[in-house]
Amino acid sequence: GRDTAVGTIDRDGRIMALNSKGAAWCGCNAPDDLIGRNYWQAAAAQHMPDPSWVERALRTGSAARGEVISPDGRSGELYAYPSAGGLSLFYHDVSDRRDAELASRASRELLQSSLDALTAQVAILDGAGKIIAVNAGWQKAAELLASTGEHYFVGDNYVEECEHARPHQQ
Repeated sequence: GRDTAVGTIDRDGRIMALNSKGAAWCGCNAPDDLIGRNYWQAAAAQHMPDPSWVERALRTGSAARGEVISPDGRSGELYAYPSAGGLSLFYHDVSDRRDAELASRASRELLQSSLDALTAQVAILDGAGKIIAVNAGWQKAAELLASTGEHYFVGDNYVEECEHARPHQQ
C-alpha cells in the first residue's frame, strides 16, 4: 500500500532499492540518500532497525518479523523475506493501532482499579450470564467458594452455577 516502506538489500548488505516511504522512515529525505550504502553502516547512522536482526535473516535465509521504532517515534512492523539476491524488507506503520491498544489497556486498568476500590463484591455478566469481569472482593469470595466446588470466576457462567447451587445455598 501507499503507507508501506519497501526496500531490498543484497547478500553483502548493500541497500539496492528503497521507496520514498522507506527513506522517510529511515530519517532521510530521498531514497538516493541510502541506495548503494551498506545497510549496517546506514543502520548505525540513521537509527534503522537492529542490524543484527536483519543480518541473521539474511544469513539464515529465513523470513522474519520484528517490531521497530522509527527515528520520529512511530511504531512499525518490519518483515524480511529472503530472495535470490538478498532480502526484501517491508515496513508497515502500526502507530495508530499501537496507540489504540495502549488507550484500551489504560481504560481496562482504570475500570479494574475502579471496581477494586469498591468494598462490595462485584461481577459484570454478559447477556448469557457469563462472568466477564470481577473486582478484588468478588475474586476473594470466588477463591473461597472454589473449595466447595462452586465456580464464580471470569469465564464461568454465573446463571448456570446458581441453577446448580449447592444444598447449603438453597
